[in-house]
Amino acid sequence: MRAIYRYEVPVDGVPHQRVMTRGRVLSVGLRQREVVEFWALHDDTQQDVSRLFVVVGTGHPIPATDFRYCGHAYDYGGALVWHLLEINP
Repeated sequence: MRAIYRYEVPVDGVPHQRVMTRGRVLSVGLRQREVVEFWALHDDTQQDVSRLFVVVGTGHPIPATDFRYCGHAYDYGGALVWHLLEINP
């Protein structure tokens, strides 16, 4: 079965592990100031893996040298922009 699942990553600049399939991140959003959400494709035929994500603000240091940009979300009023990155092992 294929479906879209939702995940959360705190807005704290610290890498967080999420166990999920290898499906790609489809969208990034924000409904609470302290958490960036993302939606990713889930496929039961794929094996779950532990993936590492971090949220950084515009102009903030990126805590990894090898990463993939997944998308961004605007904070309330658009004053801040948060970027979701997947850190490659």
